[in-house]
This record gives sequence, C-alpha cells and structure tokens, in this order.
Amino acid sequence: MEEEIDLRPYFEALLQNWKWIFGISFVAALVALGVSFLLPKTYEATALVAVTRPGQIVQFDPRFEAVDDSQPLKAYPELAQSDELLQLLKETVNNDLEGMETVASVRGLVEAESGSDPSLVRLTARYSTAQQAARIANIWAELFVTRANEIYGDLGGGQVIFFEQQMAQSKSELEAAEAALIEFQSRNRAGIIDNQLSSLRAEQSSQLARQREIAVLLQDIQGLRDQLDGLPSTEPVTFADQLTALNLQVKAFDAQASIPLQLQLDPAGALTSADRDL
Repeated sequence: MEEEIDLRPYFEALLQNWKWIFGISFVAALVALGVSFLLPKTYEATALVAVTRPGQIVQFDPRFEAVDDSQPLKAYPELAQSDELLQLLKETVNNDLEGMETVASVRGLVEAESGSDPSLVRLTARYSTAQQAARIANIWAELFVTRANEIYGDLGGGQVIFFEQQMAQSKSELEAAEAALIEFQSRNRAGIIDNQLSSLRAEQSSQLARQREIAVLLQDIQGLRDQLDGLPSTEPVTFADQLTALNLQVKAFDAQASIPLQLQLDPAGALTSADRDL
C-alpha cells in the first residue's frame, strides 16, 4: 500500500517564516553587492596562437627522412604553463608588478587551454587593468611561440648559429680548394705531356704505316725478281716487266707523294736495263 506524502506542513512553515527567508536573502544580496564594489576590478585578455605545419621541409640527404607531422598539439597548453616559461614571463613583464612576484602568483593570473580546434592555443591573462592584462597576454604568447619553435620546430637560435658556422666553414674550405686547384694547374704539366704523347702517337702511327708500305714494296720487288729469274736468259725483258720495275722504283723513292707523274711511253723503248742480272 503506497504512502501519501503531505506537503501542507512545509508550505505552512514557508508561509509562516517568509519574512525571515526574504530578509536573509535580501541581506545576502546586499552583502554580495557590497563585496563586489569593494573588490578590485579584474580584466581579462586572451591571445590566440595558431599551430601550423612548416611550409618547407629541408632534406639534405635522401637517407635522412624529415617528418612533417611532429606537432604535439595536446602538449602545448602544458608547455605554456611550465615553470620555465612562467618564470621568463615574470622577468619579461616586470619583476615589480603587483601580483607577479613569484611563479605561483603568475600561474594564478594566467590560463592556457586548447581552442575548439586543437591547433589553436588560447592564452588568457587576468589583471586589475585592461592594458596590463593585454600586455601580459601578448608577451606570454610571444614567449610561448619562441619556445615552441625551439623545441618542436628546430628554429632556435642555436640551430641558426650552427648552420651559420657550417656555411662559413664550407665557404673557407671551398676557397682553399679553389686556391689549391689553381696552384696545381699552374705547375701541372699533364696538358703538355698529353700533347707530346699525342704527337708521338701520331708519329708512331705514321712510321708503322711507312714500315708496312716498305714491307709490301720489298715483297713486290722480291716477287718481280723471282718472276724474272724464272725466265730463260735468252728471252728479253718484256715491256710489262719494265713498267713494273719502273713503278717499284717510283714507290721506293716515294715519288707518289709529290706531284702526280704522267708518262707517255713508247712500247719500243726500254724503260730499264734489259739485262736480268742487273
């Protein structure tokens, strides 16, 4: 069997004590209003930092692959509120600024959180004046961007100094190498030796060709002699044999290298000695 709850005693108690309830609520509102007037005003300023991927990825060697997705978006709010960064913020803003004497006090004035998009970091600063709140938020954002780039973007001053030193060293090494090359070329006789070698090779080729021509000429002379020795001694030397002997003489004295020789021959005439012994 269900029990019925009677609410009439409660309503009767409220009606009987409504003056006390209203009075207490009115006094509490007055106290809250008074406290709000007595407390100093607090202004709030917010700076948004957008985390973007690098526009260019430098890869000096194909064996070393650059990773383009290396942005720890969830870690940025914690990095912004780290003791090191807040200490730097305190020193940069003003050591004597009221309410920012210690890192703990600075932590109570600032707040970092991710925006609707994880790539947006919202940095909020609160202070008694609007100008100081905006100044704290802007300085905090600049320090955070610099620090994040140094850690995750390899854009720190140390990296720049390192590459500048490497570039200066490479330039000096290049200049030294060029000077050494100029000095080597000034005393290098390789070109002269190459020219001399080419000249000697050409002369050698000419001599070898001349030797082959002489060997062929000797063979032809010997063949003509063998042919004439094979004929009877009483048989006269033919005109063809005389012409062959004349041609061999011309080749022997290198007459073909000069102006071409034209002869008008009489078959009845003798070109050489008709004596085979000679």
